[in-house]
Amino acid sequence: MKNNIIICLFIAIVGCSTNDTADDTEPSNGPEVLNVLPAKVKIGDTIGITGNNLDVLTRIAIFNEKLTHSNEHPFIVEKNHFITHTENEITLKIPWLNHEEVTIDFKNPYVNNWNLELTGIIPIRHEFTKIQEINVVNEDLAYLINDFNVYKSEDGFYNWASIFEGQVTAIHFINETTGWISTSSWEGTANFYRTENGGDSFDLVHSFNLPSVRKIHFTSGSQGYFVSSEREPQMYKIENDSFRSIFDVYPNLNEQGLTYPQIWDFTIGKNNQMFLLTSWPLDPLIKIDNQNITLNQFEAPLIEPPQILNNTGYILTEKDLYKSSSQGDSWVKISSFKNYPQYVQFINEQIGFAYIRKNPDSPNLLQTTDGGLSWTTYYEFPGFGTGHYQGGVQDFSTSNGLIGGGRSLFKYKP
Repeated sequence: MKNNIIICLFIAIVGCSTNDTADDTEPSNGPEVLNVLPAKVKIGDTIGITGNNLDVLTRIAIFNEKLTHSNEHPFIVEKNHFITHTENEITLKIPWLNHEEVTIDFKNPYVNNWNLELTGIIPIRHEFTKIQEINVVNEDLAYLINDFNVYKSEDGFYNWASIFEGQVTAIHFINETTGWISTSSWEGTANFYRTENGGDSFDLVHSFNLPSVRKIHFTSGSQGYFVSSEREPQMYKIENDSFRSIFDVYPNLNEQGLTYPQIWDFTIGKNNQMFLLTSWPLDPLIKIDNQNITLNQFEAPLIEPPQILNNTGYILTEKDLYKSSSQGDSWVKISSFKNYPQYVQFINEQIGFAYIRKNPDSPNLLQTTDGGLSWTTYYEFPGFGTGHYQGGVQDFSTSNGLIGGGRSLFKYKP
């Protein structure tokens, strides 16, 4: 009798163990994903999922696991939105996503998640109100001014933290740790603050009797340049604890016959060469190399100062793009645009982008891969309306760029 009881218990235990194992076993006709291509995609691209018994999959979730925003949810693609759906293949379009690292969840316990890489233009999910300036330091680190406050991102531009509040009008970092901001006050004073720890703290280093500053650029820890926002704007040079008008630093500027000798914008090129624009749009482009001054006259008003990459430079008039192969000494028109571009910026001497506004609600980003000779549409921004995307600030200083305007921010990832 005792032996019979033991045998029955053994059979019962083995039977239960066998049933538990059977419940975890993948069905013989279960789905199997063998590949997802391409591995690098853009928003709107079509991906192909290949395998076996895929016709049993009815919904697919596409999301990113790293975003910390509380309102981030997976994008669910139901089977009625699959482009094709057969036993061996599913095709679907990549939806609007907010991160370059993409996870595909097939919503089936027997199919592992699949990872893709999102490239091109990526919308950044963040509640900005008015983006005024962007400063990209490297592929992970960037700063921006939003509604006169400074924000910092250290994770490839996806999450942002406020690091300085209070009427900030300009910003410039020369490396990961050292940077300057300028603030304005009701008393008509422009204050300059410097950080040596990546924005953890800022120290007041200069106060100037100016209403505000619209642009700053430092070339070392003690030397920089800025343009004021006065009714008649001027450019100044900061050196140590003093500042002087650029017309005092370079007296030959007073002899160039400028219509309105007020400097509105500038860029710093190779070997600290400077390129200046006056507030009169038909004045020539001014190049300063040491004490040597070169003037270049263009047929139409200049939109912005040139961008200089090694010996090659690009500059934009109302509808025409000019190129220089002599560090800005001379310029040749190489292409024209049908619509008025708001800016053109190059990543290298071959690849560049032009921001075009066909109408206020639907701006486009054009791309060139042949040094500006030809342009094709790269991305059409959604029709957010003029209140949402007012457009026009960008920084492509590194291979990863940022485009912003109004309340919207977009990342470019090659």
